[in-house]
Amino acid sequence: MKRFTDEFLEKIKQINIQDLLANVYKLPEDKEKTCKAYPVFNSNSGEKIIINAGKNTFFISSGEARGNIINLVMYLDNLDFVNAVKKNSKYLQHRNKQCK
Repeated sequence: MKRFTDEFLEKIKQINIQDLLANVYKLPEDKEKTCKAYPVFNSNSGEKIIINAGKNTFFISSGEARGNIINLVMYLDNLDFVNAVKKNSKYLQHRNKQCK
């Protein structure tokens, strides 16, 4: 069985959550609730997604989910771990192509 390496997973976890929410999911930032250290985005379900910018982690206002970017994609797209990593990997590849 193929397994993701720790090095690969660390690269995935470095994807900026704010960037993903704004540019891939097109979620609006809640300007009234946002501060530099803790940006807040409005989810499609009406919940708030609060980002810890310093740690690049998130939590959902209802307490339903929290964690890193992999956990976020699992939550937003109702994916399992493997498919969430694959989706993030595609985003990372696309972003890296644009930066060249």
